[in-house]
Parts: sequence; structure tokens; C-alpha cells
Amino acid sequence: MEKVLFISMTEKTAYRILLGGTTLWCIAILSPPFLLTQDFSVIAFAVKKMFAPVCHQISERSISIVDIPLAVCARCSAMYFSFFFGILFWKKLSSLSLFSFPNVFIVLLPLALDVLVNISGISEQYSFFQTSHLVRRIVTGTLVGFSFGVAFVSVFISATKEIIFFKPNLHIDYESQTK
Repeated sequence: MEKVLFISMTEKTAYRILLGGTTLWCIAILSPPFLLTQDFSVIAFAVKKMFAPVCHQISERSISIVDIPLAVCARCSAMYFSFFFGILFWKKLSSLSLFSFPNVFIVLLPLALDVLVNISGISEQYSFFQTSHLVRRIVTGTLVGFSFGVAFVSVFISATKEIIFFKPNLHIDYESQTK
């Protein structure tokens, strides 16, 4: 008897996988303050270590809860949380040309300008830049995260359609492949 496996992946399933993964990522970002207040310092350290390759994690540039910084800096936090909201609002906003590739890259300009201001030393010369550093980082991170969140959903759904295990109506005959 022939063994056939039917595998189906709908756009809704791909969307749910992306939303679920992003939700878990955001929960992990929020977890260190909670974990440390509950005496789970080893787990909190592991979470911070997990994010170390993607963020500098400088405490002065981070959002804190009960005086404990989140797992990533303010800009990264803003990017990840707004990416999550971009995914949530994808259906309503994906038709706007701003949220399509390559147009979405225009939102990187304010972030790049802010980074250049920091690198150039201008931020130390003018008090405005010193007092608004956290707000600037949150605003630029939010612009990038939300825009890329909206734009990324379509790319993710298209990519999952190319993965053999997620192709709709795909029949795999394991018996003929094992002989």
C-alpha cells in the first residue's frame, strides 16, 4: 500500500507563524526585569546573552522596568515592538506603496541621520541632542520597525510558498523514495 503525506500551508498559517514568532521575541525582550524580580537570574542572563549579538545593550540607552533594563536598547525595543504592530496592521496598510520593497528603505534615512549625529560628536556639542537621545532612538526605531513589519509579511508569505514542505497540495510518496 502506498503511503502518501499531504502537506498544506496557507497564507493564514504563514502569517500566524510570523506573528507567533514575533510575539515570543517581544516577550523575551520584556522578560529580564520580570525574571530578575522573581529570582530567575540565570534565565534572565541567558535571555540577555541571546540578544547580545543583535544589540549593544547599553543600560543608559535602554528602557528600564523597575530599574532593570530590557533585553535590548531603546531603539531595538522600538524596532521589535513596532515590527510586531506592523505585522498586526499588515492587511490594512500593505497596499500603500511606502510599505513595499524597495520603497520601505526610505525610513532608514532618519535612523542613519541619528546614528551619524552620534558618531560625528554633534550630539555632545548641543544640549538638544543630549536631552532627547532616548526619544530620538525610540522614534527612529519605531519608523523602521513598523514599516519593515508591514512590508515583511508579504515577503515571508511568498518565501514560505517556496519551501517544499509548505507547498499546497504537495503529495510525497515516501515508499517510492525509500526503495
